Amino acid sequence: LPMLSGVRLEASGSGVAIEATDLELTARRVVHDVTVEGAGSVVVPAKALVKAVAAMSEPKIVLESHPSDGRAGLDVRAGTRTVRLQGWPADEWPAVPRVAAIDPIASIDAPATAEAFERVALCASDDQSRPVLMSVLPPLIPAIASVRIGPAEMAFTRMPLTPRSRAA
Repeated sequence: LPMLSGVRLEASGSGVAIEATDLELTARRVVHDVTVEGAGSVVVPAKALVKAVAAMSEPKIVLESHPSDGRAGLDVRAGTRTVRLQGWPADEWPAVPRVAAIDPIASIDAPATAEAFERVALCASDDQSRPVLMSVLPPLIPAIASVRIGPAEMAFTRMPLTPRSRAA
């Protein structure tokens, strides 16, 4: 499905929801710090949207959906520059089940996590016939230990983990 190479943008009174899926895994993020002038949704190619936003030199970007030749479209505008993207109607987006909020069990420092995974990824194998050698093991213990085992290497790093208390 070509549509799966896209992202679904849905504007509502609560903000803009950005959603992507490959039918097995779905990522959804709602951005609340936006001004929405009208509710609506559109699906546009993800790579093209990223390139269009990156090409804008102004800090404020306006997204405006419009129909175009029976297809959905999106104008990405900042200052005098406008990029028009052709997309798909949002009603053709696959139905994605909504999951209730999950209570976090712990929190970790994002920069420390990125650094830890960057360190252990150095040993990553690109041998796709042995996927276990292409993975990282983050066991949830008092500290997260990232272990990476390659065909001839092993990397190990620890990150502090802050447990969160659960309501009884």
